[in-house]
Amino acid sequence: MGLVGAPLPEAEAVQREVYEARRRIRGADHLETIGSESVLARLVRENKRYDEAESLFQKTLENQRRVLGPRNYTTLATMYNMASTFYWDQGQFEKADRLLRDTYEIARQDHDDTHCFLAAYNLACLAAQRGDRSAALAWPRNAIDCDFRDFEAMSQDPDLLSLHEEPEFERLVAAARSNAGKPTPGSR
Repeated sequence: MGLVGAPLPEAEAVQREVYEARRRIRGADHLETIGSESVLARLVRENKRYDEAESLFQKTLENQRRVLGPRNYTTLATMYNMASTFYWDQGQFEKADRLLRDTYEIARQDHDDTHCFLAAYNLACLAAQRGDRSAALAWPRNAIDCDFRDFEAMSQDPDLLSLHEEPEFERLVAAARSNAGKPTPGSR
């Protein structure tokens, strides 16, 4: 039985068995075990057991940092996802902000444009929601500097609606549009 389409409690029970078996057979530090732990955390979150989900997410992140390294792409993806989905959705904006800033700094230093612009863009949205116009206008520039290109999403994002009257916002949308016209790095 696959997990796709399974009711969430059943999917969680199956995933918990998979995780426990992989931990027992392959060990806690095996990549498949860590991956299973991450999937289990998402299912627990979907079943609305947030304290347990947070504990599992944190454990997954600790294991990834230890086994893969703190600068690994998968580790950064977990940091970004934990901030932008789990903490954000729970209204834990300070935790989301901290984790997004950490993600941004590591990604920027390592030239990981994807996580760099994702973190910066979400920090802009978070700042706009808090009413911090200065930061809400600064973070998109950081995203654009990391090759953010989705000017249409930016101009339509409800989180950024409060910025639409700002001339700087129009310049940022234009800069993202300019990025969209550039060849994708690594393409011919």
